[in-house]
Amino acid sequence: MFENIGKKIVGVGKGVMRGTQNFSETVSLNARIDECRKDLNNCYCQLGQAYFSRTTSDVPPEYQGIFDRIHMLNQTIVQLQEQIKVIKGIRQCPNCGAEVASNVMFCGNCGYSMPPVNSAQPAWNGPVCAKCGAPLEEGAAFCTNCGAPAAPNPAPFQSDYQPQGAPAGKVCPNCGTQAAPDAAFCNECGTSLLAGTPSESQPAPEAEPETQSHAEYTFDHTEIYQEPEFVAQEESVREAVPPQPAPEKVCPNCGTKLEEDAVFCSECGNRVG
Repeated sequence: MFENIGKKIVGVGKGVMRGTQNFSETVSLNARIDECRKDLNNCYCQLGQAYFSRTTSDVPPEYQGIFDRIHMLNQTIVQLQEQIKVIKGIRQCPNCGAEVASNVMFCGNCGYSMPPVNSAQPAWNGPVCAKCGAPLEEGAAFCTNCGAPAAPNPAPFQSDYQPQGAPAGKVCPNCGTQAAPDAAFCNECGTSLLAGTPSESQPAPEAEPETQSHAEYTFDHTEIYQEPEFVAQEESVREAVPPQPAPEKVCPNCGTKLEEDAVFCSECGNRVG
């Protein structure tokens, strides 16, 4: 009985040892397989880089998308590296490639002159990405910021609207302002727009000598009597127009707003009085 138990224990121990040995061998073989795969990927990568370098100027049509993607990723890396330099306050010496502080005038490694770079960037007037709004280079197929395909430039808008003739109305004979057809006075200067008014169509008749007849004197008196009423009405319309505010006084040199009695500009010292 004890012999059988001992044999079983020995058999179990051998099985465990055999399983452990098999497991360790399997792990070792899998590790070697992973190393081979890594080396294989490196070979593929080197082969792809060599093919990319040799065919950049003559890209096969079936690989054009991959080539464009590679160019876009390279541009993105360069832009991100430049952003890191700006954050750190450094720049690269164009002569030796050393990193130099942005505020220094000469490279500390080779002594190359490096004048400070103007941080002000001009406004971008070229195409932008429709997805993220980043600027795009001319002819770019992808956005270097988000990778979205660059949309083609939209065609210029052409409207089918044809302007109609000017609406019928009145034009002020004094200032030329357009007025409504039923307007009696100009809204801009108060001039009468009534057609056929004696005071508008022709000047008021001069007073005749006292030797004229009674009928002519009565007619002239009527005209003279109507003229003051029309003028008074016209003056009342002009008074209803609110007065325009006086123009502000500004410096002709820098454009700063000044007080009315200022003699010199408070900003640049230019004489304005």
